[in-house]
Amino acid sequence: MRQYSRSVSTAPAHANDANRYAVETMSELAYPLKLLARVIRVSMETQRIVASVPESDRR
Repeated sequence: MRQYSRSVSTAPAHANDANRYAVETMSELAYPLKLLARVIRVSMETQRIVASVPESDRR
């Protein structure tokens, strides 16, 4: 979650702000949270699929 915190670099007028990006580009303040939720969902689904494959077919 640290990467989503606001930070300012030494370059003038350059800020790394995920919330600003979410509002300006995606028009949705909850974009970072929804993106994280999708990544978690895909990871869990991948684990479920891998677990359903027989051990002999995994190699």
